[in-house]
Amino acid sequence: MSDASSNEWDDDEELTDLDDEEGLDVSEEELNEAMSELHKSIFENKVISTFVKNAYDFGGTNTLLEVVNCVERKMGWRAELVADRAALDDYMLYRFETFDEEIWEHYLNSDEYQELIYDVAHMSQQSLYRFADKYSVGTSPKQMLRNRVRNMLSRLYKKF
Repeated sequence: MSDASSNEWDDDEELTDLDDEEGLDVSEEELNEAMSELHKSIFENKVISTFVKNAYDFGGTNTLLEVVNCVERKMGWRAELVADRAALDDYMLYRFETFDEEIWEHYLNSDEYQELIYDVAHMSQQSLYRFADKYSVGTSPKQMLRNRVRNMLSRLYKKF
């Protein structure tokens, strides 16, 4: 390294120009706002983690599923579980007569799981598109009859 390049670092004027041009000055208000957002995020994460832990401790998986159902109703979502840890454990026990504590983590990091997520997302999109196409064209008399029969059977099922 030459002396000329080391002298450039000592030049206060260049550093001042850099600060002004790059916007490295952060006002105290902006810093306080950023810190406030960070604190809020940390607090939210802590509250949610505590809530989920308490819900699970209170009633196990059934309580957490009820929480998911409440979120679905509140947000107008429909969530589907695409993988089940217990089912994987059961299959390993049935098929190979063994239990592996780490198999779930391995599965979540596998190509098979990534393919499953992709396939589910793709199928969901395709289903939405098919529905939207049918919906915007209108229903045929055959479809109207099928819908009425389905609704009647649904009402009868609910009565019993």
